[in-house]
Amino acid sequence: MIFSFTLFFYFNMKEKLLLIDIGNSRIKYSVCNSDAGSIDKFIIFAINDSRTDTIKKLNQLISKHYNYKILISNVIKDLNLNKIRYDFLVDEKCELPFLLKYEGTFGSDRKCSLSGAMNFSNEKNILLVDFGSATTYNFISNKKFIGGMISTGLMLSLNSLISGTSLNLKNKKFNNGFLANDTKTNILNGIYNQQLFTFYKTIDELKTKYRKIKIFITGGNAKLISPFINKKYKFEIREDLVMQGLKLLYLMKNENHN
Repeated sequence: MIFSFTLFFYFNMKEKLLLIDIGNSRIKYSVCNSDAGSIDKFIIFAINDSRTDTIKKLNQLISKHYNYKILISNVIKDLNLNKIRYDFLVDEKCELPFLLKYEGTFGSDRKCSLSGAMNFSNEKNILLVDFGSATTYNFISNKKFIGGMISTGLMLSLNSLISGTSLNLKNKKFNNGFLANDTKTNILNGIYNQQLFTFYKTIDELKTKYRKIKIFITGGNAKLISPFINKKYKFEIREDLVMQGLKLLYLMKNENHN
């Protein structure tokens, strides 16, 4: 692995961590110790439009973990985190395990998930695809961020297409089709294939320059997409990359300041 797991044992094994991943539409959190291992037990709750309510829920969560270190990744710009207690926040000053040159804001979730992906692969070329509210592509080569791409997410595309219509696709499942002769299937085929074809094309283009690429997929829609990915495209699906990266960045900071 690129980062030795001895880093995780730098701290007291009994140090307890509360990991909080604040996304655009939901909050995911988990508890763990500051040692090595997967983080595979998440609890999720939805976010409504009220920032006051979101802060209230976060404070309720944190108050139940008074003896934990609080680690936060947040992508909501207008969420006032000064009103909650935390020990570590992923921000623009956060030290990263890869070189990042990027114009504009590079989301904390992307920083965390890329850091987590690097921790699980020895390959010098890593493509991370996050099928979340937006679908993001992030590519690293030789510990340097080469570039990325952001497109509309699966459910966002679906909801946008059917909004204002009488169509109900709640119980309609995608069956890995292409052309069809009914509207519901047309929509599902279009939305899913849009995601799949972009995925294939991105990989094919990268492989014209980079021979061997380790591909990770993650995000809330990863399990919806992954069964339909062509088997010639080898990938690893991991749901814990943001959490693993969040923990890693916290431990890196503390190791470098001791």
